[in-house]
Amino acid sequence: LCLYLMNQMRDYYKMNNRIKRVFSKLKYYWKENKQFILKYLYVGIISFLVKESKKEAELRKQKIRKFKQLTKGKREIVFDMNYGRGVKTKIILPVEDEGLSVDLLNDKIREPLQVKWMLELLKPNMAVIDIGANLGYYLLMEAQIVKEVYGIEPNPVTFNYLKQSVKLNKLKNVKLFNLGIADKKSSLPFYISKHLNWSRFDKKAILHDTDVKEVIIKVDSLDNLFKDKNIDLVRMDVEGYEKYIFRGMENVIKNNPGLLIVIEFHSNLFNMQERREFIKWLKKNRLRINYLSTGKLKTTQKNPNPQKIMNFLNNCHMVLERDNP
Repeated sequence: LCLYLMNQMRDYYKMNNRIKRVFSKLKYYWKENKQFILKYLYVGIISFLVKESKKEAELRKQKIRKFKQLTKGKREIVFDMNYGRGVKTKIILPVEDEGLSVDLLNDKIREPLQVKWMLELLKPNMAVIDIGANLGYYLLMEAQIVKEVYGIEPNPVTFNYLKQSVKLNKLKNVKLFNLGIADKKSSLPFYISKHLNWSRFDKKAILHDTDVKEVIIKVDSLDNLFKDKNIDLVRMDVEGYEKYIFRGMENVIKNNPGLLIVIEFHSNLFNMQERREFIKWLKKNRLRINYLSTGKLKTTQKNPNPQKIMNFLNNCHMVLERDNP
């Protein structure tokens, strides 16, 4: 037994010394060739990103071509939307839109994980604010379930189709606002993209589309518009304008204990300082992150640490909930 243990110890020390020699060589190689290795990694990463971007762009072009073929000679189409759990509706898709309309006609559903969240969160007695309602993808689902929905859409082109979809579905519990939400009452330039769901207040943020149309849009804060309203849930997809909306909704948050906020957080449009401010804002308003999903929206992280936001490169979806006093 003693001989066996001595042999094992000898083999361990031999292996340990081998590992040490390997790490020593690697350390020396890194020191001598650091610039070359970093340059090689940089070129490799950039090449990979360019290749993936080209693949994604080609896939998008194929989807658009299919969409144009299916809608040839039409100005708009009525699409039967099935969200699951027995929730169905009709949505008008304009042929001029190369964004959401293309996705729905090709894929039948968009952001399935966030749809699942909404179906779990929405209750019949709720009052919901939908900011950035777009063509009504989420708003029409919400209106089938809850008591009342306030739909807010600044894009006048999209708003027209949204109104038609609400009328088509004979929804009496929806009130629509053709304006933007910010931190105060004002008028701001708004940039309309041919991908209607990319339209936004920040022109620089429309990275994939140089052909945009500028219009002047009236804006107001949630605190001004809903100061006397009981609100249960706010959903927003506002293409990086979240920070301004947050500033103008603190009274809505304060006056509605248990408020839920469902957002697409555009991490790529927030610098590190702005992300730190967002985390402070969450703490100040006693908001915690219940659900968080990043990437392709396939998995949900429950009750994650808000500091995770600091490391995100792409958009993420999250559900915030206000703690009761």
